[in-house]
Amino acid sequence: LPSPNWEHLDFNLDVFQLQDPRVRRAIALGFNRKAAAEALFGGQVPVLDSWVLPGQAEAAPADQLARYDYNPDEARRLLDEAGYLAADPSGIRASAEAITLTFTLLTTEGAPIRKQIAQQFEQDMRAIGIEVQTQALPPDALFAPDGPLFQRQFDLVLFGWTASADPGGLLLWSCAAIPGPENNFTG
Repeated sequence: LPSPNWEHLDFNLDVFQLQDPRVRRAIALGFNRKAAAEALFGGQVPVLDSWVLPGQAEAAPADQLARYDYNPDEARRLLDEAGYLAADPSGIRASAEAITLTFTLLTTEGAPIRKQIAQQFEQDMRAIGIEVQTQALPPDALFAPDGPLFQRQFDLVLFGWTASADPGGLLLWSCAAIPGPENNFTG
């Protein structure tokens, strides 16, 4: 049966390397979400391109959405263009200033599917020259008001979400909803 629950990955745009849209696009293109969905869910779940679920009245037609289908060659090209070259034997990319593409992925512990998604993500990122180290935290620690998610103390974070019946997203995705000191880390 269709479910409003989905997994998503958030980028912390306070992290210098993630401020470059080419790096974010490369990450999106370098993760084989379709293969992960097929392996983990037997092909029974779609890969989402929006927080608005297919079938909701507000859903945009597929041709109007930015899609990031798996394309590791394009991901590598974007990373090259952004100045992150694979210069050392480890294959992890770095800039001319020796800034590496090494990130920590926070997630919740106790969710076997999420652990498998994180492992697949690590492998796919390694294949394009990005090192990802997953750290699983208890949910109450990750989501605490003084925890890393709300305090913006993370590089990448993976957790489940339940879609809303009203998918407008203003309370979640507007600039005013970004947690920070000015809004007491709410939003």
